[in-house]
Amino acid sequence: MYAPRRSYVALISRELGTALKQDALSDLASSFITRLRQRPNIPIEEILNETRNANPILSVALTNDCNLRCRYCHARAGEDNRHASMTTEMIDSLLGAYFKQLRVPKELMRKTSTVDIKIMGGGEPTFVFPQLQFLVEKARALAADKGCRCLFTMPTNGVYGDQIREFITANIQNISLSFDGQAHIQDLHRPLYSGKPSFQFVFETANYFKKRRASFAIRTTVSDYSLPYLEETVKFFTENYPGISVSFEPLIPVGRALTDKTVGAPDQKLMAEAFVRILGDAHEKGYNIHNSASSEYDILRPVFC
Repeated sequence: MYAPRRSYVALISRELGTALKQDALSDLASSFITRLRQRPNIPIEEILNETRNANPILSVALTNDCNLRCRYCHARAGEDNRHASMTTEMIDSLLGAYFKQLRVPKELMRKTSTVDIKIMGGGEPTFVFPQLQFLVEKARALAADKGCRCLFTMPTNGVYGDQIREFITANIQNISLSFDGQAHIQDLHRPLYSGKPSFQFVFETANYFKKRRASFAIRTTVSDYSLPYLEETVKFFTENYPGISVSFEPLIPVGRALTDKTVGAPDQKLMAEAFVRILGDAHEKGYNIHNSASSEYDILRPVFC
């Protein structure tokens, strides 16, 4: 049974399904419909109006180059034909055009006071660190002229030293750290471009973010190799980073995953069963565990990813 406007989905009995199809006035069907109607409808027009009147989000893909060679990279970042990056002149032009067109009513600007700038993946943004610095500083200056401030969001692989860690902690409000788990998983999934391990870099970056109380979440890709270790991976993250949100998503066979067969997509049924187990345990113990298919049923998403 799927009632999207009431944000409801459930596995129902064959008996109830038959009653709903054949005799909606029966006691069984009417009882169910009465309970369903107690759930409020999602206010679609209200949400869409908020979306139409909101400040437009700016997404900036700084580079398709990368210091990792993840086995499953959807963008094949860093390969022979993937070394393109924005120049500071391009970034300057892009930001100028965005802020010039940002004609938001003053009363709305006072209400929101922020513009969202998302620094995109497809490559590692910190791999072109001077451009990243320029983007943040220039956007801040232009936003100040508009009487607002910037809210930066960025995915990152965490493979760098303290200079970049400090910059990210000080300037990026929403950080998504790609980290696949224990060393044997991380190093198999996400080796450096040289083929060497990446775990220690990312582990130290996560510890740095934790120590500095940065606003970060962890994004973990699950493969056929790592699926049997899912419970251990949850334990690893929750013990090292208590309270931090961890999202587990299945490997999708696109991009580099089509040619690099080191790891593959997990079995969908087995992953679903494993995730249901860890989700139940997470609710009981207060862990912050997520999956894109298991949360936020009560909103409309104008975009995803």
